Amino acid sequence: MKKLADQTRALNAQPLFISSTPVNDGSMMGTWVPGRCQSIHLITEALNALGQKENIRVVDQYHPLIAVWGPNKTRDDANALAGRINKTIDDVNSLAERMRTLKPEGNIPDLAPLQALAKSWESKTEAVKLGGDAIHTGPVGQYMMAATILVALNVDRDVSSATINPDGTVVEAKNCNITGATSKEGRLTFTRLDERSPWPLLPEAITANSLLPEIAGLSRYILTVPGLPDGQFDVKMDGKPVATVSSKALAQGWNMSLLREGPLGERADKIMTLIGELQGPLNIAWRTASKENNHEKLQAAQKAIDENEAKLQAAIQPVPIQFEIAPAK
Repeated sequence: MKKLADQTRALNAQPLFISSTPVNDGSMMGTWVPGRCQSIHLITEALNALGQKENIRVVDQYHPLIAVWGPNKTRDDANALAGRINKTIDDVNSLAERMRTLKPEGNIPDLAPLQALAKSWESKTEAVKLGGDAIHTGPVGQYMMAATILVALNVDRDVSSATINPDGTVVEAKNCNITGATSKEGRLTFTRLDERSPWPLLPEAITANSLLPEIAGLSRYILTVPGLPDGQFDVKMDGKPVATVSSKALAQGWNMSLLREGPLGERADKIMTLIGELQGPLNIAWRTASKENNHEKLQAAQKAIDENEAKLQAAIQPVPIQFEIAPAK
């Protein structure tokens, strides 16, 4: 890493160290299963020390993630065990019924403790599935990794915010422009054009946020409507229902970054599709043409990449969204 840092600086670029993630095997600090995470812990500590010595920023993914992944995996394993115990109990009870005439039910060993253990887990909170395997997590784990990196880089968490009174008076608009705000028969409508857009999130990010709420906090897309009557309110964007929100949540400032319905979800899906094409088939086509040293194919592959990136740049641009807030039906 020292050699890489020196080479990076020689290019007049700024090096940045990012640690490995933990192995998702249920290890927690000081409780290793069986020892891979302990090795990564020592490597991360050495990386932190090198960063301090060389005045290089270190993004430590390992320690924040093991603090979350470890207990989550342990809970997942325990729930799986409880499920197997319940199945075992069902099998034992079925066998006991058939054997009742031959042997007393009390001859089944340790049935009561097994039942008590399984029952104690019936109401436990389900663990979050990270996807992938212990070393290469799937999209849920990857969103958590991205969030951990962004937190360590101390990125700007605010997308935009707007505060509008129920009568249509615009109190504040930060990083956005509110136009056409009107109130009629308890229905508030307005158009909002943001200067920047929220993090495009797939459904897996919603699952990840339940384990690491920092994900929503990294993309604060806030709407505040104080003074509404107590109750629930339906929110529409561009005429499409997106959520039902309480007057209390709207008064406190509702973070819309996790919305999957309406234009935000459509935008996220479009962006992620383009990125998937860029990282998948377009990347493979370019690499294949490069290895074959086929100039014609390479030009075609680069043209396709350029066209994709132009579409991606267009997709990430903010567009006006029409809001409608009305009492829930």
